[in-house]
Amino acid sequence: MKLFFLFCAFGCLGVTVEVFFTALSELFDKRSSIQTKTRLMGHSYIWMFPIYGGGVLLLSPLQSYLSAEHVLLRLCVYTFALFIIEYMMGYLLEKVTGRCPWKYQSGLHVHGFIRLDYAPLWMGFCWLIETIYVFLNHLKLDLSNI
Repeated sequence: MKLFFLFCAFGCLGVTVEVFFTALSELFDKRSSIQTKTRLMGHSYIWMFPIYGGGVLLLSPLQSYLSAEHVLLRLCVYTFALFIIEYMMGYLLEKVTGRCPWKYQSGLHVHGFIRLDYAPLWMGFCWLIETIYVFLNHLKLDLSNI
């Protein structure tokens, strides 16, 4: 039950952060009109919920294994793992559906599936995820009544 709770919590968190990120990206995009910018309209894909939620399955053993390491090393490992997941899921979605929903066309990208220049942003996201994960684990949630 705890794993299901964490799956849902991180799925919701990931999609929420993505919607905020895409809205703010539009705000600072020089090609966007003022009307588009001021709407602050973000978006995500339904595929992203299980991708973000499934990240908890990877984070748990990684966080346990790396908990004594320096924060920068942990964030680099998490970001590298995230890039691997993002690439694999983008590739898989393209093969299954015929299209990767986030196919990158600009920036320093690898086959359009990952953007290496987003590494600092992903590191910040990984720090947020780790912080929330550690906090939730310290709560010792009793989810048996749900």
